[in-house]
Amino acid sequence: MTDQPSLSAQLRVALVEAFPDYVTRRLQALGVTVPGEVVERSTADLSKSLARLEAAPHDLGESPLELVRIATEPITTALVAAGVAPVEQDAQAVDLHPDDLFDLYPATSRDLGEDVWRVHMQWGLERARRVAGMVPAPSPEAKTGDAAAPSLPAVALFGVAEPTRSELADRIRSLGYQPLIWRNPAALEEGLAALPVLALVDLRHSTAEGALRRLVAEGIRVIASAEGVTDFTQAGMMALGAEDVIELDRVVDLLDIVLPRIG
Repeated sequence: MTDQPSLSAQLRVALVEAFPDYVTRRLQALGVTVPGEVVERSTADLSKSLARLEAAPHDLGESPLELVRIATEPITTALVAAGVAPVEQDAQAVDLHPDDLFDLYPATSRDLGEDVWRVHMQWGLERARRVAGMVPAPSPEAKTGDAAAPSLPAVALFGVAEPTRSELADRIRSLGYQPLIWRNPAALEEGLAALPVLALVDLRHSTAEGALRRLVAEGIRVIASAEGVTDFTQAGMMALGAEDVIELDRVVDLLDIVLPRIG
């Protein structure tokens, strides 16, 4: 019986396999082509950079998604050399990625496919647990009805209303994690020392955007939820650093995808 490949190895394979098809789709949308050897060389470079990341799991340098973006740069260079005019993008996109002249950067790993996104989320949570040492401090609110062993990695819920909050907390516990219930910015500030491996932010809360910014600034991975997610909402929250924005009715089931079971 062979051992299951590590999440780093699974992510490397998934990204390298998906990259050529992703680039081809983007180029087709632009109505342009580049020599096949450029894509092949970019894919090979991506594989090498991901292998280096895999060999240094505690390195906090470029993320896998950033390495994918870097891998598109030779393709951008080839398009410029061929005299292709840069595409029009909104001011926010230009400010975020001024070198991405042809909008080749994936916004999230989901752009490379659902399977890639799932492995990427699991990889990120595994990495966060290693960095946090899997020993988060208990939050103040955990003392008032949500106590859990402080050795458990934590998942924070910000502004999530009932009954979804209880459903999420139960699912989080069943997967082996400690749910942290943050109802307002004060609770968030008091609970940040717990270093949650993931935070779920309900965009219906009046201070959700500020909470999202604060969590991202602390290096905490964030998934936002909303009713009737639009492209505008998704783009705006991702620009602030959210990993993804999903419909509220998908949040509970999402946990089984993005949280590897540890208990």
